[in-house]
Amino acid sequence: MAFFVSMHINTFIQYITNERRYSPHTVLAYTTDLQAFATYLENVYEVTAPTELTVTMLRSFVMEQIEAGLNPKSVNRKISSIKAYIRYMRKAGVITTNPAATLKSIKTPKILVSALGENEMSDLLSADFFDETPQSIRARAIIELFYATGIRRSELINLKISGIDVSQKTIRVIGKRNKERLIPLTETAVQAVKHYLTVRPVNPQQGILFLTDKGKKLYPELVYATVKRYLSYVSSLQKKSPHVLRHTFATHLLNKGADMNDIKELMGHANLSATQVYTHNSFEQLKSVYNQSHPREAQSE
Repeated sequence: MAFFVSMHINTFIQYITNERRYSPHTVLAYTTDLQAFATYLENVYEVTAPTELTVTMLRSFVMEQIEAGLNPKSVNRKISSIKAYIRYMRKAGVITTNPAATLKSIKTPKILVSALGENEMSDLLSADFFDETPQSIRARAIIELFYATGIRRSELINLKISGIDVSQKTIRVIGKRNKERLIPLTETAVQAVKHYLTVRPVNPQQGILFLTDKGKKLYPELVYATVKRYLSYVSSLQKKSPHVLRHTFATHLLNKGADMNDIKELMGHANLSATQVYTHNSFEQLKSVYNQSHPREAQSE
């Protein structure tokens, strides 16, 4: 592993960090995946240099991950990391062939996204679940923003006060790979943010919008716990997370007739296939309406 890690893998990690400007989370994932890959190659095949790689070795590594019980999504992430690393090695002239060219991702079971109903969100945001404590005011602003914009948890944590234009009702979000997008805001979201700013701890150095009670930047666990607590008041979904609110945002827009490409841009998806997962939710609602409304279906009930 020493040769892989000390030279080529580290060079690749520096490349995706400094030149491609991948997020710290993504960089850590690549690092972990490639170190595990290098350790496997050295222990099983005594490979110490990229020039010794073969497609058989790559497939063997993938099979070991599957047999170890790793879920398909995690296995595919490792495959993606290996492919990116090998492409870089070829581009840098370290290797002349691509042993990962025929390596394919494994099939993953289709996972239906969970989303709250429109009535559930209406009940949550119109009822007296929020009081006038700073923590509750912050919680409402967080939930309003998640539902109004469909942003990711990491994006919410890094929101800047300067990125919010109250007069234009827009918010500027820095997404994956530092891609910036502008998202419209609902009036209720604007008011929730304005209310929060009246109780927000002073922290002029960072300019971060959401802060802890001690004036520090929010951490992921606190955001998750906040969302889970309030969604529990209105939903029986097994999973109650910020990502569920992201799903809810997309599903409700789609149900109201929003264009798929527009939703893709709002959510910061790199390709349309990531957005199309929400069409199932929309179809299920359409089927329910059909069953209740079509004369022949109504008669059969």
